Amino acid sequence: HEKMEASAQLASLDHVNVTPHAHVPAALTRFPTESEVDAAATHAIAAASTPMNDVNLAFYAEDPASQARGNHNTRDWITVYALLAVIMFALSPVAYYDSWSALLLVMVYLASVTLVKVFVKETIRLGFEYSETITSLHMMSVALVVLCFERPRMADALPVLPIAALNGVSVLTNNKAFLFGGVAFVSMVAANVPFVTFCLETIKGKRSFTFISVLAVSLVCAGSVCCVRGEPQASLAAFLLAAVSAMLRSARGVWQHELVSVSPKPLHLVFWNGLWSLVITLITMVFSEGLAGIRSLSGASTEAKVALVCSIVAAVLLNITQWYAMKTLGALMSSIVGNLNLVLVIALSTAWLHELVTPSQYVGVALLCAGTFGNKVQDVLKKRYEQKPGASAASEPGPSEPSK
Repeated sequence: HEKMEASAQLASLDHVNVTPHAHVPAALTRFPTESEVDAAATHAIAAASTPMNDVNLAFYAEDPASQARGNHNTRDWITVYALLAVIMFALSPVAYYDSWSALLLVMVYLASVTLVKVFVKETIRLGFEYSETITSLHMMSVALVVLCFERPRMADALPVLPIAALNGVSVLTNNKAFLFGGVAFVSMVAANVPFVTFCLETIKGKRSFTFISVLAVSLVCAGSVCCVRGEPQASLAAFLLAAVSAMLRSARGVWQHELVSVSPKPLHLVFWNGLWSLVITLITMVFSEGLAGIRSLSGASTEAKVALVCSIVAAVLLNITQWYAMKTLGALMSSIVGNLNLVLVIALSTAWLHELVTPSQYVGVALLCAGTFGNKVQDVLKKRYEQKPGASAASEPGPSEPSK
């Protein structure tokens, strides 16, 4: 069959005029005979049926550059799997002391925190450079999705307004900080949100100021700073704005935990938070972008629209899981888990961009995950101690001590 195909292909070339050249052998300036075709086909079949050995495999060996790329890809994916395993180790107390559903909730929250940044950045890179419009679409989608499952109560509207306002102002001051300092420096200051949250809870009497608790939070903040990559271009204005943003974020987290702890249905709070955030974002959008983003949405590329839709899905998951994670973990642990997205960003950068993980980032990952693990274990042990009959009796006020 293969001989007949070869003969047919050669026969179809009869109309081609082959002009002999001085540097071409005479045997190549004419069509081969039928016997020559048969001999060539027989040789090709024999070569195809020959098993591979060390000699003929040398012909198919990859060049050194391909081998180097393959080694780099293998190393990158080993690093990614190692980083993901470290994240799972840091969050393992959540599954052990709470439940596997709580761990799944935290993992979805952590993934959505990272993916919403990735997709928003990709949307802007693909030509749709309207950040306020993107945020407005996110908040509108959050409110509409929650509205499909729950009917919100008007009684929850006003208590959620300060939380949404704090969130909007914190985002605004954080973005302004980028005008006076580098991204790395602002991210380093923002990485200390868990320590500010710890101080606020200590001031309010919700947490005791002990050496172990201070050590755990300090490990988290120090590890988060080491995970940040880039040249820290610092200035006093950038530090003040980033510090104000961190304080507002911490205050919002503490306030949010107090509110969600007494709410039987956190979805009601999610709806009002999305609605108030939408109103605040629309006000800022009118002065910064106007309706340019809405008008240019239809003319955006298909890739930009896909990235925008993916960012909306990630934003909806983020807003819903963030409130439930706050109810399950508390304000401090939620802010610590939020810092774990730095490790996930390192993993994604290694997998997609093939960036090398620096030694300082390895140290930062170890400190951050150790602090997360230790903080969760300490919180659980403290709650178990407080639930003991002797501990509760000792904490009650005596006859001469007035009760609060």
